[in-house]
Amino acid sequence: MTPALLLLCFGTADPVANPDEVALEEITAESVVDVNSEASGATATTAEVAKEATTEPKSPYRDSKVELGLSTRALGLNKADELMYNPSTIMALRLKPHWWVSDNMYVSGRFDTFAELTDADWMTGTFYGSDISLSGGYNSIYVIPVVDVELSASATLTIPTSTFSRAETLLLGTGVEVAASRSFPVLGGLQIGYSFEFSKAWHEYTTTAGGARLEGPCALGVNADRCGFEVGSGERNVSWTVNNTLNASITINDWISGVVAGGLGVGQLYGAEESDPRESNSVSDPTHARYHALTMAKVTFFSSNIISGSLGLVSFHTQQMPDSSLRSPFLNRFTRITADLIVDLDDALHLEILQ
Repeated sequence: MTPALLLLCFGTADPVANPDEVALEEITAESVVDVNSEASGATATTAEVAKEATTEPKSPYRDSKVELGLSTRALGLNKADELMYNPSTIMALRLKPHWWVSDNMYVSGRFDTFAELTDADWMTGTFYGSDISLSGGYNSIYVIPVVDVELSASATLTIPTSTFSRAETLLLGTGVEVAASRSFPVLGGLQIGYSFEFSKAWHEYTTTAGGARLEGPCALGVNADRCGFEVGSGERNVSWTVNNTLNASITINDWISGVVAGGLGVGQLYGAEESDPRESNSVSDPTHARYHALTMAKVTFFSSNIISGSLGLVSFHTQQMPDSSLRSPFLNRFTRITADLIVDLDDALHLEILQ
């Protein structure tokens, strides 16, 4: 899921936003793509066939990873960008087990813990846990002839183990995603893709417990790569979300690759109580949809089969700022600079012995 695009990030500082005016919403914009070169089309020789026959089988636990990540607010690097200087640096530890049932079918999970390293006032020195995500998918379900576009699909269950989701009275999160991708023989491999995702949240109540919006993971800047971001939805919970994402990834050589992505989405809130027409301050036609956009660029460096690192810039764009003006899409108060250290568990622990 990913063309070699160049993101020029120009933007202006945003006015200080009131955290109570924004709401937490989970959207998924993180894409893990294996970029492979297209087959050359040449007929394999007898020696090549014999070599492939003796190749060791792939471990079913490949792609299992542990990540140590840091992210900081981009505008926090300049004290003059906002009226109230509030730098924010977040440390996160992510566990991502992955099991390939077959060459194309997989089951994966994810759990994060995180804490703010800067002065966070209400949560200084406190570690928080994320929800547990369980996913299953199938790659290359069908290849469209002539254009060689591969279709894939996946489904996700979200178990509300975080304090934020419990404050929203989330019972269970569900989601399905359909993706299309096309590979090109450029450098080490170029892949361009599109994904459509629909997610439904099942809540006990349609409104949120007090304070949950202030303590959302987006306010902390965690899960920036997964896009747990703030959306101006007030105190009502988000019932369902639709996301459309375009992405491109390219492998330069054996030790460096890059990915860019951009997406648009909409979250539908639970319906509000009907307004009393006798009240002058009631809303005659309330809006229940909240729109958002995401841009992301990341470069990954491979030092070995076990350890790799990445640097990225992730920006979230809500519908409007508190003063009703448009927010800069590439550089605003939700833009974060990320740095990750990634350990491949399969190669590090030799998980093939568990087969």
